[in-house]
Amino acid sequence: MANNLECLTTYLATLPRHLQIHRIIDDEGYTLLHMAAFQDRTKIFKLLISKAKAELRPEELLIWINNKTQEDQFNALHYAAWKGNIHIMKILIENGAEKYSKNAYGLNCLHIAAQSDQAISLYYFKQLGMNIYSRSNDGLTPLHWACHSNSEIAMIYLLAWYDTTALNMKDKEGSTPLLLTIKSADELGSGRPMRAMLMAGADKEVLDKKKKNAKWYASKL
Repeated sequence: MANNLECLTTYLATLPRHLQIHRIIDDEGYTLLHMAAFQDRTKIFKLLISKAKAELRPEELLIWINNKTQEDQFNALHYAAWKGNIHIMKILIENGAEKYSKNAYGLNCLHIAAQSDQAISLYYFKQLGMNIYSRSNDGLTPLHWACHSNSEIAMIYLLAWYDTTALNMKDKEGSTPLLLTIKSADELGSGRPMRAMLMAGADKEVLDKKKKNAKWYASKL
């Protein structure tokens, strides 16, 4: 890490004017910030931000921080939430990152944190006032994503925050989080998430668009 930082410091110090740090973007729209956040490199991330703040105009810095990849529309904050890196998340928010930003699939940082089982990210964005019931393009809440992704720790945190009536929210296919835990049970090899949902008060009688309920899907395991 020390050698990497030394090399990066030297490289950034010698960048010609036409290669300003915010102009280094690959063909898929990934910036250096994207890569540092995705690789969970806090020291390198801090170095990049420090140089950018010293050289860029405020509006340039803001655009760079919120830059999204071309296809999936991920920004650096999304990747920091995925990794659960509280240091990078705080730096980005303090420098103007859009906390409500969504990717191409309508996932915000709460959905992404639930998907990757990052309780620290969930807690951080909840403290910032984000809606824990927010939906992605397919109508999935963070709890849906936690259940679909077998993210047990994230699911337990969300269950502690969710109102009982919200446990049965349906996605566009009519699936509740409970149904998704059942559908994912084979992959996980465990019934723990399903039991946790039932103990929290999820309704096993709710029907999806196929007119099937949790008991029907459970019978097929």
